[in-house]
Amino acid sequence: MSYNKALKSNLYIGANGWIYYRKVINGQTIQLSTHTKSRRVANKLKSKIEYKALQSYYNPETGRRFLTFPKLVKEYLAFNHSWSKDTRRVNEETLRLYLKRGLPKKSASYISTYKSRVNTCIRWGINRGIETNKKLYTGNTMTEPRLRVFNSSEMTKILHKTEDSRFRLFVAFASYTGARRGELLNINHSNPHDNYVEVRGKTGKRLVKLNTQAKKIYQEVNTPWSYNLSYVSHHFKKNLRRLEIPNGRFQDLRRTFGYNLIKGGVPIYQVAKLLGHSKIAQTERNYAPLLVTDVGEYTLTY
Repeated sequence: MSYNKALKSNLYIGANGWIYYRKVINGQTIQLSTHTKSRRVANKLKSKIEYKALQSYYNPETGRRFLTFPKLVKEYLAFNHSWSKDTRRVNEETLRLYLKRGLPKKSASYISTYKSRVNTCIRWGINRGIETNKKLYTGNTMTEPRLRVFNSSEMTKILHKTEDSRFRLFVAFASYTGARRGELLNINHSNPHDNYVEVRGKTGKRLVKLNTQAKKIYQEVNTPWSYNLSYVSHHFKKNLRRLEIPNGRFQDLRRTFGYNLIKGGVPIYQVAKLLGHSKIAQTERNYAPLLVTDVGEYTLTY
């Protein structure tokens, strides 16, 4: 074969006779077709195709790595985030449905959930030097905080009349710790602490403090709860309907826990720690609307 007919570097002839460009960048193979079987034409197109290949990996304007949004989602979901099984399932379902259909045509809170997960994925890429063709959703992508808390009468019914004695202990443990559903189902039972349990949830690993009431339940149960998230939600609502307690959800136990701590005089920064909030602002946002109604009469003097 004469030199002028030899293919330039990174060009090769496929089994079908077409000529392709292939290059490996940081372990990722990028392959593009030259759309020709002519060596002369492929050699002529090589620099243009090489630029296109690099463009698919790097943003030529910033030099940062570039991935289309579907590829970013694929890499984001493949990353080891230390998510619980249920958290991973929710993220995978949400992002894959978004890629397939876009934003759902449902309630504002449901749409906000999708926007929030898309933004989290994009920011994850930005923090790792990856740019994408999908822009962040702007404006307030957070839903309005839910304000439902159970009163004393409702809590008495819930703690004493929930059906299924083992599930009742699960509900009571949640009400005494303020832990999330996913955390309660991912307790490290080889935990060496006496006053804490190590859990894994949507925020990763954290320690949940056990008061005397929670510690007693933990010692009584002794084995992991084997429920799934869906069962917890549905079975709890079923019990609420039977007890004639309206508009209740399992996560309202967590809100009731935090609300009563603040009303009882526990400093808000301690409440934030007990709830596993990374920032006090998150605790204030969730509980300030609840506490406005507890402000007594006051007089202003100017």
